[in-house]
Amino acid sequence: PFILHELIAEVCKKRVVGFDLVEVTPNYDSGATALQASRTIFETLCCIERNRTAPSFTG
Repeated sequence: PFILHELIAEVCKKRVVGFDLVEVTPNYDSGATALQASRTIFETLCCIERNRTAPSFTG
């Protein structure tokens, strides 16, 4: 999961307009899949918002 969140942070440095999370099947485990999916969605939304509102220093 840590590598995934590093990847999300790098991707979100670009102008992200949407994302999609597929194949979550918590029926087959103890809820770990749903927990990781929700954490990934939350992290992605936070990164998008953080980079959207950050000041731009490009000229």
